[in-house]
Amino acid sequence: MRSYSLRETIAPAHYGAHALAVDLVHRVAHLDAHGDEVRCHELARAVLRVLHDVRPDVRALVVDGRCGYVDHSWLRLEPVIFAKHAAQRASGPFVLDVYAPGSSPQVLLLAASHGIDAAYVPGPPRRDVRDDVVDHLVAQMLLYPLDHLLRARGTVGPR
Repeated sequence: MRSYSLRETIAPAHYGAHALAVDLVHRVAHLDAHGDEVRCHELARAVLRVLHDVRPDVRALVVDGRCGYVDHSWLRLEPVIFAKHAAQRASGPFVLDVYAPGSSPQVLLLAASHGIDAAYVPGPPRRDVRDDVVDHLVAQMLLYPLDHLLRARGTVGPR
């Protein structure tokens, strides 16, 4: 079954950003170049860097803060207007969590307008982000072509 959200409220651009994030996260190893566990703080920034290049139709930013009691980083997808049934609809904002704490599946697309964002509390920007780890993650993400997602840009998602 396709949910109402998938059929009616999520713009193809947002669904495509989620599909891309799932693909990118599956491309990286769970250990970084230093042999440490990959953290959400670097993973979110790596996904954002590729997302900006591949999906310029999606406006997104990294948010640092807390998810429950966990220090966390996630992406915020800004609203877009899209056509649905000959009418204009707004889609978003959304939380695109690429390393959701205690969750499976790991990459979640959550409608911020439905109270979900109450669990995601923004905080000050992190000062301990390891740029070399972000660079290494991006390199892993781009090791193989993204052609299958590029061809489908703007049309990825349920109809």
